[in-house]
Amino acid sequence: MQSNRATTFVSKVAQLIAQYYPNKRVYSIECLHSSQRTKVYEVIFQNEPSVIVRFLPSANGGSARQKFSHEKTVYGKLAEIGVPVPRILKSFESSRDVGMPYCITTKLEGQRADKVLQHTNDYEDTKILQALGTILSQIHQIEAPWAGSVLVKSAVSPHADWQQYLSSIMGRFYAGGQLDCDKKQAIQYLRQVVPSVVEPTRLTLVHNDYAFHNVFLKGVASSWEVSGILDVEWAFYGDAEWDLACFYWYLRQDYQQYRQIFENFKSGYYRNCTQPLVLCFEKVKVYTLLRMLVLSQDYPVFGGDFNEVMKWQTW
Repeated sequence: MQSNRATTFVSKVAQLIAQYYPNKRVYSIECLHSSQRTKVYEVIFQNEPSVIVRFLPSANGGSARQKFSHEKTVYGKLAEIGVPVPRILKSFESSRDVGMPYCITTKLEGQRADKVLQHTNDYEDTKILQALGTILSQIHQIEAPWAGSVLVKSAVSPHADWQQYLSSIMGRFYAGGQLDCDKKQAIQYLRQVVPSVVEPTRLTLVHNDYAFHNVFLKGVASSWEVSGILDVEWAFYGDAEWDLACFYWYLRQDYQQYRQIFENFKSGYYRNCTQPLVLCFEKVKVYTLLRMLVLSQDYPVFGGDFNEVMKWQTW
């Protein structure tokens, strides 16, 4: 049985659909995600494509306006280069109708990659990982907008001072506290190497959560292709290796043979680069450790062998 709060959100969805799609018959309204920050519902019509309704219950008008503007800009840039993304149909930072910011988007085709990969064979996995690498390389071809030596103001923010950004992450752990021995060693290592990390020579669009749960796949001719990219709310202009470290970290959590899988991913990443990126393994190593520290603190269920990563010599 649905809670009263869940029922309230379903009624808000129904209210918006009646307002914007009065001539469409609703088959069902399904909750896809529910947290304090975001509520996501799929509206399934009879004989019509579904739409997605997303509420931001805790956001005010200003933060919602910034968020929607950011997402619209990122999705627009991705669509321009042929990366499949949802289309924003409606977005409102404030609404008397439902009492909170909301947006309505198209639904992506296919299934989430993490669900698909539970039922595929090695050959399919190779093709899927190559396709995921190809899409990320396309994303990284999008550069921050410059006018001469000046970075043009954009809805997508840059981390132009990369050292300051990395230091701000490290700052979460300077206070000490109760940390496992391996985490303490990782922090000591990062304190030594982070100051020497080279600033990006080229600011690219970074997804910042490029992982299987944010990529959709659809079956095509006995194979799979990427049918959509989601969750660009944390995207920024920064270092391409940041996305690779994120993806590498997720691989290490879910796949025993993550190194071989990552080789397939890299082959797709490099194969279709119109402007090949010179990637630095040492950066990926440092960024992976930073992600492991943050995620293990925020989500203790996520683990990771810090000592193993610190011993990496190459990928």
